[in-house]
Amino acid sequence: QQCIEKYLKALLISRLVDFPRTHDLAALGYLCKQSGIIFPIDDDALELLTAYAVETRYPGTQPTVEEAKEAVKLARIVRRFIKKNFN
Repeated sequence: QQCIEKYLKALLISRLVDFPRTHDLAALGYLCKQSGIIFPIDDDALELLTAYAVETRYPGTQPTVEEAKEAVKLARIVRRFIKKNFN
């Protein structure tokens, strides 16, 4: 989640788009779309990953191995997209 959040914020900054202080990936993705950036991950995935911002930092609710693998896969997709589209 944090990896994707930082990449999204860096992309928005590079496009001179203001954004609020947030960990909400769907909100950041929406700002990207409004700025003409066609993001490669759908809102449902961004919503799911947003939950990891807090839930996974503390003992109790931990993602399964499959959920963790999916999160890493999505982070890699975002990283490739950002590197390709970073101005």
